[in-house]
Amino acid sequence: MDYNIEDILPLIASKMSIDYDRLEWVENDGRLCGYYNHTQKVIALNIAFIANDNEKLLTVLLNTIIHECKHARQWTAIEGTNFGYSQQQIDEWKRNFEDYISPNESDEGYYKQPVEVDAKGFADSIIDENVIFEN
Repeated sequence: MDYNIEDILPLIASKMSIDYDRLEWVENDGRLCGYYNHTQKVIALNIAFIANDNEKLLTVLLNTIIHECKHARQWTAIEGTNFGYSQQQIDEWKRNFEDYISPNESDEGYYKQPVEVDAKGFADSIIDENVIFEN
């Protein structure tokens, strides 16, 4: 069965009980895989990942979709649907988003943030970026 990203994203979002308004494709210098904008409820993905047939990049794209959906879930928890997360965890995410470090500011600071550690760990537990799918 063939799927495209526009089919996969709603399936993942539904399974994770999150809402988003739209998917956007963005161009970037190669550092950006994607992002979630909670005020506009947009999941944005780097178009470079679908602009070629490299299976490794498609694996990274799937991981990114799950990662960004996890950020949407974090925001949903902050806004009142806690999904069973502790209030301490939700408060930590809220403080982190209020004082968020972009990768342009500091790679190390970005990767060590609680929201990023959580999203990366979750996505990697589902789709390991280091695995290349076999045909």
